[in-house]
Amino acid sequence: MTAVPSGSPVFGARVEAVGVTDFEGPVVDVTGANGSYVLFLVPVGEQVVRVSGDCIDTTDAPVTVTPIDFDVLSTLGIHLDIPVVNRSVAGAGDCLPYPHEPDRFFPGFWDRLVLNHRATLANNKPFSISLPFAVKFGGTSYRRVWATANGWISFNKPAASCDQLNPTSAPAASIFALAQCGETTEVRYDVRGQKPSRVMILRWKNLVTPDTTEPSDVAIRFFEDHPTDIGVSYINLGGPKDGSNAFIGFSTKSGQVFTLGDHEAAVQNMSSLIFRPGL
Repeated sequence: MTAVPSGSPVFGARVEAVGVTDFEGPVVDVTGANGSYVLFLVPVGEQVVRVSGDCIDTTDAPVTVTPIDFDVLSTLGIHLDIPVVNRSVAGAGDCLPYPHEPDRFFPGFWDRLVLNHRATLANNKPFSISLPFAVKFGGTSYRRVWATANGWISFNKPAASCDQLNPTSAPAASIFALAQCGETTEVRYDVRGQKPSRVMILRWKNLVTPDTTEPSDVAIRFFEDHPTDIGVSYINLGGPKDGSNAFIGFSTKSGQVFTLGDHEAAVQNMSSLIFRPGL
């Protein structure tokens, strides 16, 4: 399964045979790192396969399931490559359903991850973090970002209050991972890997949102070998578990805003995506 127009594999998407159940419930699968999926026990006849997930438009694809003849190998399965549209805004950029590092998506990796640096945060007191390699944003290389207590970062020192985090008034040159008015007191960060494929990770492990006492665990990643891409991982979302308690997206240097979700269901729990701001 491949996303259009980005051309990236669709990783972590939910694939469902609509209206089909087995002894465990709905017949579903989740796409792997190369966009592959498998659905078993789909009845013979006309069926619909539905694809949904981060950064992509929900897509229905019709398929005709034919009877299996065990003496004829070609009848033992159907190959259905479903093209899906990834979210894209002209002049702003793309959201890609692929994290570059599939193992960084799985909860087991995050459970074992140790980030050796920490910063204390407060509302209207962002923390400046140096980057170990250059990150390209809007055609400019940056070696520093500002982390806020409200679930977002900026390449400029933030001046906006949390109530300005929406598509019409969001500050420029910023990444809104799970932006809202909860005050989180700590962000952890560190660099992993070796040159030329290092990854810089910033993680709000106990991200506070005002709608629930259950914290969220969200991380932002920068890639040395993909300097224009910014990864966002939703390791464990609190509250509604779909991002509907926050503003999610990014803004360009000129202030154009890409909105993935404005206090609406926009992401899956335990998933990762890539924001690629336009150059």
